[in-house]
Amino acid sequence: MPGFLDRLGRAAQQTAAEGKIRLDIRNLTAQLDDRAQALGYLMFRQNRGEEIPEEEYTKILDAMNGLESERQAKEVELEDLRRPTAPAAPAPAPAPVAATAAPTPAAAPTGVTCSNCGAANTPTAKFCAECGKPLGAR
Repeated sequence: MPGFLDRLGRAAQQTAAEGKIRLDIRNLTAQLDDRAQALGYLMFRQNRGEEIPEEEYTKILDAMNGLESERQAKEVELEDLRRPTAPAAPAPAPAPVAATAAPTPAAAPTGVTCSNCGAANTPTAKFCAECGKPLGAR
């Protein structure tokens, strides 16, 4: 059963991945804005009477279409990353231990059960390995 720190580590990895994708989206959006500004400048120059070859418009528009496709793909990637995953299958139960005829020694200290989630913890644990809540005063 994964513990609190395992879940925390996975959450940190997901947050880092989301941050990278968001940064990629911002960079693509900035590049789109730059191309839009260049396109506007071409239109301004044309409006002032300068002859602008159609290839210049086409080059900028093609670049904008490519950037927009990349940005949309990143948005889908971000949505997929945020989509909750199915919980992992529970770990198989441990095999039963065969009983022995020898007398058993004095019982070892039992673990501490978390009052929040009911998970069993080691006797010396201060925080629950499952949910991370403090296990209380001893």
